[in-house]
Amino acid sequence: MGCPMTTKICTKCRKEKDISCFCKSHRSKDGIKHRCKSCDNEYARAEYKKDPTKKKAHSVKWHNENKEKVKDIVKKSYMKHRERRRAGEKKWRSENKEKIRGQYRRWVEKNKDIVTDTHRRNNLRSSYSMTIEEYNKIFLFQGGKCAICGKPETAKRKWLSVDHDHKTGKIRELLCLKCNNGVGLFLDDPNLLELAASYLRQHTEENLMYVI
Repeated sequence: MGCPMTTKICTKCRKEKDISCFCKSHRSKDGIKHRCKSCDNEYARAEYKKDPTKKKAHSVKWHNENKEKVKDIVKKSYMKHRERRRAGEKKWRSENKEKIRGQYRRWVEKNKDIVTDTHRRNNLRSSYSMTIEEYNKIFLFQGGKCAICGKPETAKRKWLSVDHDHKTGKIRELLCLKCNNGVGLFLDDPNLLELAASYLRQHTEENLMYVI
């Protein structure tokens, strides 16, 4: 067997170049294109300028007919140049922090509903191991009203709070912000809540112990 070919002469620029400067081709005998990458790109641009519409249509048609092949090519290209791309992306992000922040702020401003929905989903999943679909099911079952006071949420947010047992993590029902905070301030203790209810009944307007 002969020595593997390490260089090749480009048929366009007539220069001898390293084999890495040529693309592979199943049509040529040696499996490598006759033109180097630079000349091949120049040739492709010239051909494209002759009839851009025709070239675009041909490209779209080929991509539609070879979707799996395209995916495989993209994947292989990404894996081959992954480290170089990551390094380039990291460098660009470090040099364009303000630009990235500005782009993010503009995107958030245009997509408030998406951002709100994403935050709710993440919060339900991380805090209660609950999906938005499960929450909506309980919300509809309660008619959108608090399980204690029977009123809809009156705070700026329209969604009810998830009430859960802090010891077991078990979800109870949905409460408005005021009722949820109230239950929490009484340490989820039914006895304390009963004492508070008894206290309020004892000190109605007719039975005030002290009048100042």
